[in-house]
Amino acid sequence: MQIEQAVVSSVDSRTDQKNEVVSRSPNIDDKLGRNLCDWSPSRLDLAFGQTESLSFFPTDNGKFAISRSVIGGLQSSRCGGRRIVSYIVLVDPTQLSRYRNNAVLLTRVLLSMGKLLLQTNGNPKLPLLDIPDRNLLEPSVTNCPELAIETEKIVRAIEIHRQVVIIGKPNPVTFLGEFLAELPLKDRTRYSFTTGLNVVEERPFTLQFFPEATSVLEKQFATLQLRTINVKPANVNSY
Repeated sequence: MQIEQAVVSSVDSRTDQKNEVVSRSPNIDDKLGRNLCDWSPSRLDLAFGQTESLSFFPTDNGKFAISRSVIGGLQSSRCGGRRIVSYIVLVDPTQLSRYRNNAVLLTRVLLSMGKLLLQTNGNPKLPLLDIPDRNLLEPSVTNCPELAIETEKIVRAIEIHRQVVIIGKPNPVTFLGEFLAELPLKDRTRYSFTTGLNVVEERPFTLQFFPEATSVLEKQFATLQLRTINVKPANVNSY
C-alpha cells in the first residue's frame, strides 16, 4: 500500500512566524500544502517541557493526516532559534480502515519503519511511501471498566463542547490507542487530536493532551472556554 508524505518546517521572518512545505510527494499540490501548514505547529507552539507532538486531523481533500512534529535544526535566518519540523503522512479512508481506523496503530508501524523521525535529507521531492497493507493488532481493552468510563465521559464532553482538553496522561499516545480501540469503528476518525502543543484557535483539534495544567494553561483554557477533563495517569509504557 502506498501513501503520500510531506515535511513542513516552521520559518521565522522579521514580521511573523509561518510554516512552509519543504518536501512532498508529487500528488500534494500547493492548496493541500497550505492546508498541512495550517495544522502544523510553528516554533513556539510546543507546550512547555514538550519536545515532540503527534497529531491526527482531516485534510481538505478528504484524506487524513498523521503528523509528528519535533525540534529541528537551527534557523538559517537572522532570527535564530530552532525550527519545528513536522513529518506527515496522508491516508485515505479506505487505507486507514485497513488499520481498523486507529491512527495510533498506523503510527506505530510507521515508527517501526523509521518514519516520522527527524531526517537530514532535504530533498524537496518525496516518493510515495510503501507500508504494510494492514495491521489488526489493537491494544487489549477487554474488561477495563475505567477506560470505558473515561471514554464515555470524553465522548459526551466532545458532543457538548466540540473541543476538549485532557489533563493527567503522561503517555497520551498509549491512551489514544486504547481510547480509539474502545470506540465503534465508524467513530474512530471523527476526532482530531494532538499531543504536546499549546492550544491555538486556528488549529481546532477535538482533543488536546497535557500531562498537567499549570496556572498559565488554566487561564488560557478559561479564556478560550475549553472543557477540561482530569484523568488519572496509568502505569503504561510510552509509544
